[in-house]
Amino acid sequence: MVGNTGPAHLAAAVGTPVVSLFAPTVPFEQWAPYQVPLVRVGDARAACRDTRAGVCSVPGRPA
Repeated sequence: MVGNTGPAHLAAAVGTPVVSLFAPTVPFEQWAPYQVPLVRVGDARAACRDTRAGVCSVPGRPA
C-alpha cells in the first residue's frame, strides 16, 4: 500500500492549492484533505463507487 494522498495533505497543511485524482472505487470523503475548501468534479454515482474493486462493473470503464 502507498499513501498516495500524502502530497494533498501536505499541500493542505501549508495552504497550497492542489489537484488530487481519486478513483471511483475508493471513498473520496475518507481520503480527501481535512478541513480545506474542495471541489469534487466527475460522476460520483459510478456503479463501482466505494467498492475497492479492481475492475469496475460498468463495461468499458477501468477501475
